[in-house]
Amino acid sequence: QHLIAHRPHDAEAMLNGLIRYLRESLPKMRDSCSTLGQEFALASAYLDIARIRLGGRLRVETTLADELVAFACPPLVIQTLVENALKHGVEPKVGPVTVRMAAEAVSDGVDVRVEDDGVGLGELQGQGVGLQNIRERLDAVYRGRARLMLQPNSPTGVVATVHIPREAA
Repeated sequence: QHLIAHRPHDAEAMLNGLIRYLRESLPKMRDSCSTLGQEFALASAYLDIARIRLGGRLRVETTLADELVAFACPPLVIQTLVENALKHGVEPKVGPVTVRMAAEAVSDGVDVRVEDDGVGLGELQGQGVGLQNIRERLDAVYRGRARLMLQPNSPTGVVATVHIPREAA
């Protein structure tokens, strides 16, 4: 409502972003499997909305090679990592901040990274409900062959990496 009254152009952009986000997410909410292409599109739509909400101080970088677009992955894993980056790293930081999403083929699967240059791990230390849900979903699908790793980013922020094996268990 504030945007409609004071920044109608941004309000229109946010509404378009919300529509895009809902189009990407609603049909897939009950799916047991998704693709990296679908998950990156969903997270990008979410980040477009966040960029407007954060007043333009958020920069987003995405790297997804064409050969990885159809790679199978559990739904909403990347989305949850992006939400965590925004909530725990980006929002508390003053000034500009960057979120990077990238996928890289490795010998036995794909590593998906969500990085931010926000405030860092702090008290979170990887024990949040969203991260626990990711670990449980990965374990259910891949039976211990997938993993979620968190580490500090340099000079500030967090790198969350999900290793997804080539084939489900």
